Amino acid sequence: MRTLKNIAYLFMALAVVSFASCNNDDPEPTPTPTDPFAGLTYIGETSAVGAGANVKIYADEPLFVGYNNIYVAVYDSANTSTQLTDGHITFMPEMDMGMHQHACPYEDPSTTVDATTQAFKGAIVFIMPSTAGSWTLGVHVHNHANGHSGMAMLPVTVVEPTEPKLITFESDYDQTKLFVTRIEPKSPEVGINDFTLGIYKRESMMSFPAVDDLVVSMEPEMPTMGHGSPNNVDPVSVGNGMYEGKVNFTMTGYWKVNLDFTTANNDTVKTGQYFDITFQ
Repeated sequence: MRTLKNIAYLFMALAVVSFASCNNDDPEPTPTPTDPFAGLTYIGETSAVGAGANVKIYADEPLFVGYNNIYVAVYDSANTSTQLTDGHITFMPEMDMGMHQHACPYEDPSTTVDATTQAFKGAIVFIMPSTAGSWTLGVHVHNHANGHSGMAMLPVTVVEPTEPKLITFESDYDQTKLFVTRIEPKSPEVGINDFTLGIYKRESMMSFPAVDDLVVSMEPEMPTMGHGSPNNVDPVSVGNGMYEGKVNFTMTGYWKVNLDFTTANNDTVKTGQYFDITFQ
């Protein structure tokens, strides 16, 4: 009897090992692919006539007056599941106000592809909301896969944010029309925050080059509490119209970030400008 029991136990052990072995041999479940554009806002899509390509436009959020990151996903028009990453992309934003048209500052994607989305990434600083006219985003595509070029034209809607992210004024020094946009912080928090401005000038109705030679003085204050904050760093030019500094928010609530602009020779460009920043 003991021998029979031992044999029975042996068969049970072998069955368990065999079952476990079969389970281990089962293929791993295929991971569900993630959408690389899931965190972005879809703006629209159209074809780049002549380039053999379709374009889809995305942004970090719905387009607003100020600095917008723009992502241009380019696809083969003959096989729309094939995303193209070898090309040269330039922007042509334009607002039609009826009596006249104008452009705005922008940064061409050129050949730069975003690592996450494989889309061409640039930026546009819209200077007016769509309530003042009609914006069209022109995207010129040079498709390196076939050597052809074409233009995609997409009507877009631009809104005015609750707290303005763009300051527009005329220089007291040389009467140049200047545009100052707040880029960072996007999501303010208590403590030291990166503070980045983009500064541009109107050279003509279609040309808004970057300005790199201003001196910016910054002083944050909390008007409702009657205090400022220590350890702030004035934004300084790093090229391409970008000015980088640090701002210290010591508590949540409404902050007023005061800004003065001068030339390198200390000539006054404009004083008393500011950005409102509220966060909880």
